Amino acid sequence: MACDGAGSHTRQYEEADRYNGQGSSPAELSGLRSGRGPLKDVHARLLTRYEECLGLWGLGRTLAEELPRSGRLNRGILVVRSADMSEASYRLAVAVESLHRASVIRDDIQDDDKVRRQLPALHARIGVARALAVADVMLSRSLRTFDEFADPRAMRLAVRCYERMARGQALDVGGVLLARGTSLSDAAREKTGSLVALAFGVGAVCAGLDDQAVNARMGIGEDLGTYFQLCNDVRNVTVDEGRGNFGSDLRLGRHSSVAVALRKSQVDVRSVEETALRQAVVDVQMEANLMLERALSRASTIDLPRDLLEVLSGDLHHIVSDQEAPL
Repeated sequence: MACDGAGSHTRQYEEADRYNGQGSSPAELSGLRSGRGPLKDVHARLLTRYEECLGLWGLGRTLAEELPRSGRLNRGILVVRSADMSEASYRLAVAVESLHRASVIRDDIQDDDKVRRQLPALHARIGVARALAVADVMLSRSLRTFDEFADPRAMRLAVRCYERMARGQALDVGGVLLARGTSLSDAAREKTGSLVALAFGVGAVCAGLDDQAVNARMGIGEDLGTYFQLCNDVRNVTVDEGRGNFGSDLRLGRHSSVAVALRKSQVDVRSVEETALRQAVVDVQMEANLMLERALSRASTIDLPRDLLEVLSGDLHHIVSDQEAPL
């Protein structure tokens, strides 16, 4: 293949895991993860392509085998299922996954998260300097892949996405940009919504769709990605997932959606009372549900490939979430 290019909080907020009650059941998700579901062929093929690319990029056998398996490849799967499932779609899928992985490595360092998916984070194992070097390699080769794609729109979308991801992370960390987001979903939309939008967008570009159709699909992806990040923000303050980062968004003074909701109520996020936190969670839940409803509404009005319709109708929570259990 060419590769150029927990405790009381958990009990009190258990409703935060349910949201709309939509999506696949735990048993169905387990089947998908273990390779018995409809995603198994795409996932297996993408995993192989990803490992091959990382090896050819010079990251070494250990990293080439480990990095692709440390995630669920959800965004790459969206690229392939948004396109024609051609070899070109798999190359773009690897590029999207590499861009995502590079951002995750940096995010773990910035948040001082030592655990990722119940395993030591990359920087905790090989050191910050080496982890950043890996992220740089993955980012640069990702952009090169987009640049070498036949349709120049792929590169334009990727650069715009990376710009938005950087802005969203800066909004989340705080104290970097002069202008901070005022909406509950500003940082979530920029840092996470933009990447899922890219997956939908480059898939549509690969399928040869016009700009109007590309933008329509990206709108769906952006809302889904924003929905996921809002869900993730809620989980950070309601569910102890054993990663050592329970409540870290508030403790570190991040500008997550929950923190923004608290600040809008003029609450000190570092010493928040239970009642105020509960209301903030409810506010973010409502915003998340609006994002999901809008995404599904948009999807019902445009012509989508059958594979993508299957994702939106049955595999939605699995494909958007990075959690091991449905949201």
